[in-house]
Amino acid sequence: MKTRARERAEEAAFQCFLNSYLREIDQGRALSADRYPAVIHDAAQEVRELILHCRSFSCLVEVAYRSQSGRHTLGAVWRKEETGWQRVEKITLLIALIEELHCRNKDCSHYEQLLSRVLESTDAIERYVGFHEENSKSMTTFIDSEQSLVFGHWMHPTPKSRYGMAHWQHDLFAPELKGRFQLHLFYANPSWVRSNAAEGLSAEGMVNDLFLKRNGYCTVPMHPLQAKWLLQQPWVAEAIQNGDLLYEGASGPLFTATSSVRTVYSEDCRWMFKFSLPVHITNSLRVNKHHELECGIVMGSLMGNLAVAEQYPSFRLIEDPAYVTVDPPGLGQKESGFEVIIRENPFMRSRADNLFSVAALVQEHPAGEDAVLTAEVKRLAEESGLDVEEAAIRWFRRYWETAINPLLTIYDRYGIALEAHQQNSVLQLENGWPSQYYYRDNQGFYLCESYRLQLQGAEPALCEHGALFYKEPLIRDRFFYYVFFNQLFSITHRMGADGLVEEKQLLRWMVLELSDMEKSMTGAGRTFIRQILTQKTIACKANLMTRFQDVDELEEKLEQAVYTDVPNPLTDSSLLQQGEGQYEPVFL
Repeated sequence: MKTRARERAEEAAFQCFLNSYLREIDQGRALSADRYPAVIHDAAQEVRELILHCRSFSCLVEVAYRSQSGRHTLGAVWRKEETGWQRVEKITLLIALIEELHCRNKDCSHYEQLLSRVLESTDAIERYVGFHEENSKSMTTFIDSEQSLVFGHWMHPTPKSRYGMAHWQHDLFAPELKGRFQLHLFYANPSWVRSNAAEGLSAEGMVNDLFLKRNGYCTVPMHPLQAKWLLQQPWVAEAIQNGDLLYEGASGPLFTATSSVRTVYSEDCRWMFKFSLPVHITNSLRVNKHHELECGIVMGSLMGNLAVAEQYPSFRLIEDPAYVTVDPPGLGQKESGFEVIIRENPFMRSRADNLFSVAALVQEHPAGEDAVLTAEVKRLAEESGLDVEEAAIRWFRRYWETAINPLLTIYDRYGIALEAHQQNSVLQLENGWPSQYYYRDNQGFYLCESYRLQLQGAEPALCEHGALFYKEPLIRDRFFYYVFFNQLFSITHRMGADGLVEEKQLLRWMVLELSDMEKSMTGAGRTFIRQILTQKTIACKANLMTRFQDVDELEEKLEQAVYTDVPNPLTDSSLLQQGEGQYEPVFL
């Protein structure tokens, strides 16, 4: 008999995979649920008919909630047999769809790998859900939020795949299991060490404040998993034998993993540390690239020179102001594996409360209770005397002003687009209302080529970082996907799916707000908004095909995953049926 945790895991895997399939491969034929009164549950809004040519059968999938902007809530699966309609196990359909993908795309198929990663991810979700059922507590701090993401990416076929992390290692290193561990120390020949830091800081000093020093050597902290991998490299073994490297092992304060797995946090430490890991997380092997090391320093300096924080008080960039790595002679341009990015920690113990990644706000509760966002809105409605719909609308507008408005206006004014997806976006709530937005990720900066001279004038070091500049069409596609599809629409979806307010109302308000913003913009933002208000389809990241084709997007040219065109919710004709100005802006 399946445990509750297993049932939740298989349900989560089914929702993620089939929604990805419907978006990227085959949306199926939408049929009225009334056509099948003897089979389909009354709660279903519609059904989708899917034809699987590989197995020569068709099936019906109930759609319990049809989302205009996010993923659908899918129900039971039925297959027509000689004896009538028979219910199909959801995990059975999932495996059949992987076979169907293989039959349709044999030339680029990695069928066995996709299947194994789906099953591995499902097993991990089961383990994480079971742990949280036994160790449930309310989320009150930054790290609580970071370690609550038991289901992972809401539109990814293998959201919790950690290929390369052994089963026993999850206890310590998977954020969902809340393990704590010491970093491992290497001591390196100073002539082999390369480091840099923002003005007024020293990478060596930041490290030495936390870890033991050794005369004549530079200290390099390392994630235990990466340390184990490094010790297997022949050049590292030779360097240890020759005395150019020393291996100390575990030392220093205890850290714990944030949601990215490879960035580690301590409540009492001023700095977080971001490492390369020998683990494939979702689509990619996670590696700190050489160009990313300086990128965090340069972008922090640029944003400071542009006075972005002063102009947009609700926006905050979490900076990566330093790095340290080992570059031994003869390795050339290849990363050594010792690359460590040092990130500021604005969420130390006294400042860690009421902070949530957007992913944590919108994730379904592991035990089936209200999502964090839904619970917050209901609480605000009760405390303020508003009905739930009005509280949801006010919360959404406050969120827009706090997070989305700065992202769009920074892009318009400076040509800087940020890869601001759910997991990279952290909101601070004040009495339940969004008050501060934090962005983190030194891999997620896109600078418009047309702004190159302006930005290089503000930060001359950008002259040495041409890889940060992109053509506007590519930036517009990525910016819309990450900010709208991934982040913003996860909010509208959660509010709609949980009955707080219809998605259509929020989408209609967005169209009116964006139309007003376009009139006041003069740069890249104006073209961007015009595109998203007029194009019927928009490029969307195809995580299923990326995974199926075994594309490591971080190794591709321009770090390009597979993309597909999907309908643009902001140009849906049904939005025109909503009356103009039904909700005027409300600022609390």
